[in-house]
Order: sequence, then C-alpha cells, then structure tokens
Amino acid sequence: MPACLRSESLAAGRLGLLAWAMALLLLWPPPTQAHAGSQAYLQLSGDATHSRLQADLALRDLDAALDLDADGDGLLTWGELRQAQSRLQRWVSQGVGLSDCTADWQPSPLSLVERSDGLYTRLVLTTACPLSGNASLRYHLLAEVDPTHRALLRTERSGQARQATLLSPSRAPMPNTEPAPPVAFWQEGIHHLLTGHDHLLFLLCLLLPALPRRHLVGANALAGPGEWTQTLRPIVGWVTAFTLAHSVTLGLAVLAGIRLPGAVIEPLIAASIVLAALDNLRPFLHRLLGLPRWGVALGFGLVHGFGFAGALGELDLPAQELAWALLQFNLGLEFAQLGVVAVAVAALWRLRRWSGYVRWVQGLGSALAAALGTAWVWQRLA
Repeated sequence: MPACLRSESLAAGRLGLLAWAMALLLLWPPPTQAHAGSQAYLQLSGDATHSRLQADLALRDLDAALDLDADGDGLLTWGELRQAQSRLQRWVSQGVGLSDCTADWQPSPLSLVERSDGLYTRLVLTTACPLSGNASLRYHLLAEVDPTHRALLRTERSGQARQATLLSPSRAPMPNTEPAPPVAFWQEGIHHLLTGHDHLLFLLCLLLPALPRRHLVGANALAGPGEWTQTLRPIVGWVTAFTLAHSVTLGLAVLAGIRLPGAVIEPLIAASIVLAALDNLRPFLHRLLGLPRWGVALGFGLVHGFGFAGALGELDLPAQELAWALLQFNLGLEFAQLGVVAVAVAALWRLRRWSGYVRWVQGLGSALAAALGTAWVWQRLA
C-alpha cells in the first residue's frame, strides 16, 4: 500500500476509535434517562376570581433537585415524600407564578399518579388572582438541574377552548415577570429525537452494515456516482420504512388513544437495539423472520412509534388542534432523524476506507451497542 494511503488509513482508524469514545460518552446516561426526557405536566385553569394550577412532577426529577432520599438507599418512599412535603410545596410555589399576580399560592397535600414513564407527585396550587386572557405562567422549576427539561402546559380559560403549550423553564429569578419561553411542537420533535439516546443508537445500528468496507486502490479510491447510488439506495429504503412505521403508531397513540404501557414499550425499544446490533455481528433476522432489512426496520419502527408518543399522548385537546400539534412534532422529529442519518453516513463513508472498519467500527460498535441495549433491557424490566 502506498505510504500516502497507509497514513490516510491510520488517520481514519484513529478517527474511528475517537468517534466510538465520543459516542459512548454521549450514549451512556443513566439507563432510566436513556429514552424518557425530563418533563412535567401542568394544567392551568381559572376564571375572573381565582386560578388553579395542577403540577405533576416526576419523582426522579424531584429527588435530583431536592435530594428527597433521606436514608440514601436509592429508593424514594412515600414516608420520605411526606417528611419533605412542606419543603417540596414551598419549592414548587416559589418556582411557578402568574404574570401580574402578587398573591401567594395555596398548596394542597401531595398525591401520587402513575404515568407511562414512571411515578409523579401531584400538587394542586390555588391563588386569588384571576386567569385573565393575557395572563401567562412563569415557570422556573428544574432549570438548574436539567437544561433539557420541558413542561407541557394545558390552559383552560373560562369560555375559551383548551390550549397546549410546551415550556422551557426560565433561568431568571422568579420576581421577574417574564413568562416561561414557549417551545414549538416541531422544536420538541427535534429535541425528543436528539435526547432519545436509545432511538439514536438504534439508527446507528441499522447504519453500520449499510456501508461495506471499501478497499483503496490508487485512483479508484474516489467513489463514483454508481457507487453512491448502490450504497445509499438501501439506506433510503430502511429510513423510509422506519419513518412510515413509527409515524403510523405515533398517530394511533396520540389521535386514537391506542397505547401500550411504558413497562412494555421501553424494554422492547431497548431489545430492538440488542437484536439489530447482534444481527450486525452475525446476521440472523432475515433467516429467522424471512424479512429484508427494510422489513425489520418497519417492524421495529412500529415499536419505536409508541415510544415517540411521549408527552403528546397526555394532551387532551380538540381533534383538530391535536392533529396539528402531532404534525408539527412529527415533522421536527423526521427533520432531526434525517440530519442524524446524514452526519452518520458521511462519517461512516470516510471511515470505511480504514482496513479495520469491519472489526473496529462495525464489529466493536455493534458489540458495544448490544451491551448497552442489554443493560437498558435489564434496568427497564427491573
């Protein structure tokens, strides 16, 4: 091999190992946060005499913010919640507010509710301030704990249709009268994919064998139009299949209310990573299921669609508004997915010049993905 090609191959090898090291750092969060992002559910209602706010906050978020696990055993009990009730009520009351309202919130006792992604604490706050047409909510909770945190706010004003808004917590101090910045649903679709580490890892598992190792021989090192077409055609096929499948189940989950428990969907999503990664190491899905790779992507996409539903499934809006929110969310999600695929394909296209591509990129990458997916399956089943 000419010296210039050898040095280029070594450079590609170093780049490949560096890429895996970075991927591990990005894709190795605590298993409970591998898919479900930090989110809260708020319901604001009122009339000309008072306002009422119902806040559902995840126990894992509250423990991260307030260290509620008093005995440090890793388990948050109802007794520990009751012991910290006054501190929790005060923290929530100071972290939310209505614009142009100086009256204090009056909190109710705590209760627990179960959602698809775990247990939540429910706290109801009331205030003597009216919920006027231009009143907006200031939301400051968890801004310092998780910068990706979102709050899904449903507002019901007397005589008006329900409205849904996604809020990103403001970092400004609460005396500030600025409302929490709203987040468009298409932005949330992008955010949901980029913070969904299990979805990203599944996409990468499908991509790894799609670009076979290419040997470099002199001037033939450059890819021609025919090679681009031959290589990208299967990628377009499985991306399309995965997109159509998860869009269908996402729509069914949100619009038709067809949902599966998170205790079922979350382990299945993690298991899809394990199966796709093992299939990269020793292909067996085609022989076992009799499906081409795009068919496998289609089947797994149906499962991932229920995972994508997330907060949208909690919306209780008129059908037209809910459909519009779903369309925006899905467009943002697909835009982010295409961006991830484009970046990954560009990186793998260059890495495949390396003589160690099959062993260290496809092989090691699939083995690491299978190990991480197995850890997520175990944790989610537990």
